[in-house]
Amino acid sequence: MRLSKPILSFTLLVLFHVGIAQSRPSSQADTFLDSSNHSLRIYKLPAYTLTNNVSWRDSVYRFPAFQYGRITLATGFSPEEKIRLNYNLYLGQMQMITTAGDTSHVRQLKELKFISIGDHLFCHDYNIGYIEVIHKLPVALGVLNIMITADPDERTTTSKYDRYYMKKGYYYFIDKDNKPSKATRASIQRLYPDLRKNIKAYLGENRIDFESKPDLIKLLTFCDEMTNGDRN
Repeated sequence: MRLSKPILSFTLLVLFHVGIAQSRPSSQADTFLDSSNHSLRIYKLPAYTLTNNVSWRDSVYRFPAFQYGRITLATGFSPEEKIRLNYNLYLGQMQMITTAGDTSHVRQLKELKFISIGDHLFCHDYNIGYIEVIHKLPVALGVLNIMITADPDERTTTSKYDRYYMKKGYYYFIDKDNKPSKATRASIQRLYPDLRKNIKAYLGENRIDFESKPDLIKLLTFCDEMTNGDRN
């Protein structure tokens, strides 16, 4: 049977993931707080252990459970059927539950543009990954959430094959054409070329941390108000 072009496009987005049997279950305490910063949780992956066999296996996902969502291509095409999706921070992959109940990856194609999960929207960039839109303005704010390697606590017993991870968010500005650029002083001025002097003055008067969500929202709000003529 010949598939229609839209159905074929959707089929090509699915990349089936086959799990690998792990050698032993984890029986050790494998999550703890970094003693130097108690707001950071460190996740221990013991040697020869897969993430689906540690106590923090659910923490690799953005949401507590897979939720119904929708995939949208750059052409605007979006399949009518909703599927259960979740974002895996450890793999940096969007995953889905198939009709057979299996977990599979959504293939990262250049044609893939947006994925919505519940009320959350992810903008997909082929070179960067899945950037969650967290503040919507003409220039939006997005965050790339991933798990990065971390140093173990000095008091923790380790083997050279153990691995440690922590969650990290990287912020991006997303322009009206849905093109992301890393949140920096240079990028905000490039996105608002007519406001360069105003932005430079704002940054001089305000201590903006480009790794702080509240600071970046304030900066984008300022730029939006200036663009709309609110100069008071």
